[in-house]
Amino acid sequence: MSLGRRQFLRGSLSTGALVFVVPVGLVAEAGTLSDSAEHPVNPASPAIVMLRCAGDEAFALPALVVANRYSRSPTHELTLHDGIVGAPGGLPALLAQYRGARLVGIMDDFTHVLVEETVRDLGGSVLCRGRHCGLTTSSVGSRHAFATTTMTRGIGARLARAMLSDSADFLVQEHCAGSAAADDMTLTPGEPTSWAQVLGTSYAMMAAGVWRNGPVLAEQRRGAAAAHPRSQTFVSLVAEI
Repeated sequence: MSLGRRQFLRGSLSTGALVFVVPVGLVAEAGTLSDSAEHPVNPASPAIVMLRCAGDEAFALPALVVANRYSRSPTHELTLHDGIVGAPGGLPALLAQYRGARLVGIMDDFTHVLVEETVRDLGGSVLCRGRHCGLTTSSVGSRHAFATTTMTRGIGARLARAMLSDSADFLVQEHCAGSAAADDMTLTPGEPTSWAQVLGTSYAMMAAGVWRNGPVLAEQRRGAAAAHPRSQTFVSLVAEI
């Protein structure tokens, strides 16, 4: 990617707007996954690479615990600092070393665009993408939009179920590639926790191949989901390369 392209992306993404679109290159993939709680390690799981970015602890720390529980090999951690993300050819050279692995992470818009372009250039696919506006330690006024495949569907319902235990307003949307319509689902309150923790543990299960697909919940909301004054914008993803 040229330096001019990088500068254009950094400028165009600096607004931090939460936009939900069906992503280019998001592929539907068939398969039935099951939660193997009785047999934690999945012998067929690929290697998992945790993409670490500044301020991602609420997402990454629980994800690492779950990934190491279910994966057949220790999870790799890659810190995406400016020296890698900003250097021409740095990110492709780094990720090319992990072909066959699955990537998990949460990051800012600019870093996400570079990661996803690199995944596509390496012949990989995005299995789940989420766009989030809020605070990683709280559900107050948070908004979430997911684009999923048939092997990662149901994350929207899982997140909404967890946030029903909180009194904060929220909005969750999900679109599944290849899914003609949303399924009906009655949600019950789950365990009170931050949305980032729910995503971290869920994404790690997707990467390890033990995610149990659920119904696609087109939209779930409480109140107006007005953004918290200190809200930030994040993009989360599960990808394979």
